[in-house]
Amino acid sequence: MRIKKKIMAAQITGMKVRGMKKRGEDSGEKKIARISYASAMRDDSGAEIAEAAFVLPLVFILIFGIMWFGRAFNIYTTLNRAAQEAAAAAAVSDCATCAANPVNPLDVASSVLRAAHIDPTPLVMAPSSLVPTQLSSGPPPVVGFAVDLSYPYSFKLNGITCCPLTLTPITSGITIHAHAQALQEN
Repeated sequence: MRIKKKIMAAQITGMKVRGMKKRGEDSGEKKIARISYASAMRDDSGAEIAEAAFVLPLVFILIFGIMWFGRAFNIYTTLNRAAQEAAAAAAVSDCATCAANPVNPLDVASSVLRAAHIDPTPLVMAPSSLVPTQLSSGPPPVVGFAVDLSYPYSFKLNGITCCPLTLTPITSGITIHAHAQALQEN
């Protein structure tokens, strides 16, 4: 029974056992079964956890970065569309056959933002957007409306602060600008 265990252990580990010989070996060559340092270092049972602990935060940062950039790009394109619609509404509303109440470009831009599910309250329009301006100085002068919009986009990150060690939100952001012009037809 004892010999059988030695043979099974030698077959599993692939090592030679004292007192056992392979076919073709003479009895003078005997090696002791022992676990060497190199074979112990080949054991990588915990490597997956360490790799996941290193890679997963990077993957999450990448995914959140893509989402934040996508949302900022969505706001940028919607803000450009709102500026175009506001400039066109301001240019058309000053005609002889229109209603007595002119269209406010800020209301038009706000409705475009609301339709895109973007909060219009932080929207800022330059005061010069409400009066007709001369768009070019050539003869004849071209008159129209130039609308400048800006929208603050902020996103929150969780940061670790010291003394006491806490997880606090860090708000960071950018201001997105849009500009559009529309000719006033006479």
